[in-house]
Amino acid sequence: MTLQDQIIQEIEQVPDSLLEEILDFILFTKGRRQLHMIHPTVPDRADDPLVDFVGAVNAGNLAQGIDETLYE
Repeated sequence: MTLQDQIIQEIEQVPDSLLEEILDFILFTKGRRQLHMIHPTVPDRADDPLVDFVGAVNAGNLAQGIDETLYE
């Protein structure tokens, strides 16, 4: 059984309510691949060093109180 056959078999068992989400994921993935083919310098999330850093600092809401700081 090919990978495509396995995917089709799994999709046939998915409730109709999830099919739109699956289609969105497929289109998103295809679009991301096309973007990298057009702009190969755009980093993939796996290659982006900031991905490991995101969430590393618990600073709360950085915009909290910004109006007071800006307009004092």
